[in-house]
Amino acid sequence: MNTIHRTVVRISTAAALVALFTVGAIQTASAVNQPNMHEALRLLNQAEAKLRAAKPNKGGHRAKALQLIAEAKKEVHLGIQYANQHQHPKKK
Repeated sequence: MNTIHRTVVRISTAAALVALFTVGAIQTASAVNQPNMHEALRLLNQAEAKLRAAKPNKGGHRAKALQLIAEAKKEVHLGIQYANQHQHPKKK
């Protein structure tokens, strides 16, 4: 591995770590503000795991269910993101 390639790998790794820590901090903050949405994600992940464990494909319905769960997870993430961007401080 040449020096330039090693440097690029190191920078990429550092950037990935920063992104992970940032996402983790955002998710922790939004988990407090969005407990129901995060619970929905947890349950969707459980359902996805159960479907992946189920074999065979059940005439294509298992694959379709996995696709729908992926879409649902995306929508939940978008909902959390929207709420975080449009959230107003609570009035006392």
